[in-house]
Amino acid sequence: MAAALLVLALAAAAPCPEAPCVCADAGARLVCRAADLQALPPLHDKLVALDVSNNNISVLPPGALESAIALRDLNLSANRLELSGALSGASLARLWLDGCGLKRLPPALAPRLHYLSADDNSLSELEGGVFAGARSLRVLRLARNRLRAVPAAALAHTTRLQALNLAGNQISELTSASLPPLPSLHTL
Repeated sequence: MAAALLVLALAAAAPCPEAPCVCADAGARLVCRAADLQALPPLHDKLVALDVSNNNISVLPPGALESAIALRDLNLSANRLELSGALSGASLARLWLDGCGLKRLPPALAPRLHYLSADDNSLSELEGGVFAGARSLRVLRLARNRLRAVPAAALAHTTRLQALNLAGNQISELTSASLPPLPSLHTL
């Protein structure tokens, strides 16, 4: 009986790429940190969390995440990325894009996204509708970029935002009129 359960458990486990990547939780979590990757490792439909930070990934083509339908956490930090439409349609809840050299955020963010960290990039402005599709966004980290003003037009769609970090930018003035109405905001 125990052997049959073990066989079933192994059959249900998701595939795991070879070293230097490390799998956990029967393949639901994949960590390929500082693995000198130039592209994403093979993804599968049971993958929930992927950390490919500190690699050499430069392009995430459209549809790159299609096979990872359960993916909720994606850490792409410290890669030099061009994202184009790669994140549209993804079911991400948390996304890390810290230190990627981004000059702009991807045009379509996941609708279920509630945590976005894009610290330490080269963002100088945010397009007005960049968060229009991410209406569940609760935490937004944009520290140490090149923002000169609060991106009020971009934030207009983030009515559930609870925490906003704009530290280390080139914003010279912050008044009550600088922000759109953000009824849930408690940390600035």
